[in-house]
Amino acid sequence: MTSNIDELRQFRSRVLKEVARMTWQHRLEEDVENLLAQLIEQGAVPGKHELDKRDRAEKHIRLAMGLDPDGKGETLKSAAQRAIKQTRGELPVVLPAGQCVECTDNSACSTACPMGAIDRDADLGLQINQENCNSCGMCITACTLSNLADKAEFVPLLNILQDHTGPVFAAVAPAFTGQFGPEVTPGKLRSALRQMGFVEMAEVSFFADILTIKEAYEFNHLVKKREDFMITSCCCPVWINLLEKQFPALLKNVSPSVSPMIAAGRVLKTAVPDAKVVFIGPCVAKKAEARHKHLTEAIDFVLTFKELAMIFEAIELDPAILDDTENPQASWGGRAYARTGGVTEAISKTLEKIAPGRSVKLEPIVVDGIPACHQIMRDAMAGTLTANFIEGMACRGGCIGGPGVNIDQVLGTRCVEAYCKQAAAPTPLDNKEVDRILHDLKLDDMKHITGDGHVAKMLQHELTRQ
Repeated sequence: MTSNIDELRQFRSRVLKEVARMTWQHRLEEDVENLLAQLIEQGAVPGKHELDKRDRAEKHIRLAMGLDPDGKGETLKSAAQRAIKQTRGELPVVLPAGQCVECTDNSACSTACPMGAIDRDADLGLQINQENCNSCGMCITACTLSNLADKAEFVPLLNILQDHTGPVFAAVAPAFTGQFGPEVTPGKLRSALRQMGFVEMAEVSFFADILTIKEAYEFNHLVKKREDFMITSCCCPVWINLLEKQFPALLKNVSPSVSPMIAAGRVLKTAVPDAKVVFIGPCVAKKAEARHKHLTEAIDFVLTFKELAMIFEAIELDPAILDDTENPQASWGGRAYARTGGVTEAISKTLEKIAPGRSVKLEPIVVDGIPACHQIMRDAMAGTLTANFIEGMACRGGCIGGPGVNIDQVLGTRCVEAYCKQAAAPTPLDNKEVDRILHDLKLDDMKHITGDGHVAKMLQHELTRQ
């Protein structure tokens, strides 16, 4: 079974890399149908039945172009033309890409789904209830047939970068260190992204610093009595989806802050109004978060670390051999957001600085993994909490355990911790870059982050509340 799973993953990887290569060379329209023929002729498509192989290959090609896998009669060439012209990714994000007739573990994907969104029809075809799906990607990891996949969003992006049609920022998630090999420093990754055509690499950790300050002030304002508690909304869209869909009564206790990704997009576009912003991270659910009805203007495209690594290979760009042009932007606190407990530690240290004499101290509880997230929400509903601050992460280990990473959680944690130790500033309040950016935006008073000013509103998430 292991060799079969490896074969399926190699097939998916090849499709993504070939579509990226053809896009980079401006040959997607001309060559996409040849790709389908080559995959079939070379026996590169896993499976036993020829019709199933062709169907699987075509669906994966469409998903690699960011489109729904069911073409409904549309040719691949026409689909490629449409993909190139997309201005942003489309919902839904996670979709079936094949039949399950060869599946040896019929319950793997449905068991992995924390929302109970997956079922099968009479023909063993996968059915995803998109109303329930939170796009976490856990089913993709669990599927042994590679019959579940997320839409890639790099086809229009690579064309924009190649054609230099305007400034494009790469907003890189805090978990990025070590993801592209031990020789690829943050400065080398920055050089690679700039060589691709991005105007700059912005560390989302920096925007986590800004939100840490905001959430510390919110905790100080909202939690006055022992029975009060605050649920952080930072980082994890799956955590917020669980709250919105299954525990809406708790939304009144959720910090209204947007995630660092959304903050990055909004701040960068305020500074450079005609810019596009691309988030690069470990999370499939970020593709859905970027399309949330209240957040859709912030982020134009989302790539996972896996997808970026495949793009580097497809366009023959090796970050390891480039110059190191590091431009450190974040504090220890912002960098620590990548792993479980990092948000809590950053907010705790900041709170100690802004309100050292608080009578009600911050008493946090940190959970990761969907079962633990569900349990802590049930405890909150039952009134049995022993904490007044809750941090939840859907992936074990935090963002470094996401489905879009290139390295395992243990190594990812070590890389993040090493990068945290290199930070010049121990807390966001010590980070001089925050002052500089606010000054550049002519917003050099902290009230713009924490009060009713423009930046504070820009960092606000309009959650549905009961």
